[in-house]
Amino acid sequence: MKLVTVPSTVTVFTVPKTLEDGATKSLYKWQQVADKIDNRVFMRVVIDVVNKKEIMNDSFPELGLTQKDCTKMSWIESILYIAEYPTSVPLEELFQGKSLFKNYFKAKSDSLLKKQ
Repeated sequence: MKLVTVPSTVTVFTVPKTLEDGATKSLYKWQQVADKIDNRVFMRVVIDVVNKKEIMNDSFPELGLTQKDCTKMSWIESILYIAEYPTSVPLEELFQGKSLFKNYFKAKSDSLLKKQ
């Protein structure tokens, strides 16, 4: 395994679904396709209380992902996003080593490319 440079820009998205929006059907579909989606895509499901409503559409059209759901940012900014920090929080907050929410899991994120 060889570590490679992390892309300068990544795209993150959030698509909230309620039971009325078909969340159960979408979660079931995600379970069927998650291991088949392009390896360059990291996708997770967060089950939470919600009071709001090109690769993804090919693999998972039921999600209904649109351009307005996506935000381009640096990889390190995406770490703040994944940890559910508000967008106004400076990157230096990561040095505090504390999460804003109860963290019930450990995760590791690497960016790897297959050598051609």
